[in-house]
Amino acid sequence: VMDELNRKRFERELKAKMEPAQLSATLIAAGLFLVAYELLKAEVVGKTRSFFISGADATGFKYSARYATEVLALDRDRFKASCFWLLRQGAFTDADVDAATKIRAHRHAIAHELPKFLVDPDASVDIRLVSEARRLITVLGRFWGGIVIAGDDQFDGQEIRDDEIESGSMLLMAHILSIVGMNDT
Repeated sequence: VMDELNRKRFERELKAKMEPAQLSATLIAAGLFLVAYELLKAEVVGKTRSFFISGADATGFKYSARYATEVLALDRDRFKASCFWLLRQGAFTDADVDAATKIRAHRHAIAHELPKFLVDPDASVDIRLVSEARRLITVLGRFWGGIVIAGDDQFDGQEIRDDEIESGSMLLMAHILSIVGMNDT
């Protein structure tokens, strides 16, 4: 049971949360977070799986049995298994795996409980995790880019620094963040 003071505080906070500008800001932040997560997921799960492509036929890509033994065997959850594989490859640190797991959990909360984020004064999109997603997208973009460079003859004899590697996901993330005024995250 709320006392009168807490009820008035809640009403004030709810009214502020329901202002059109605040609703718009929450929806933009939620959308940005969902996009950031999908870009991160593509780097973590999609590119890890693609790394194990062993061929293709009329039905689609074929994957090496090593994908099951080296990646999927690490966890029942494909996202976590891929994170653990990236950790083993030196692309991720333990802190990166923790950050990716937090980003994923917050994404699930936003995607499945969006109305709560719109009306609950105590629920908000954690924008700091968008910055973390961008950092991880950069880490992985450079990791995967380094693998491409190492295997492509056109780069033989060239010294390419990690900070010179920019993936499509890195560029898209930077562009989106610049549009919403978060280009210095």
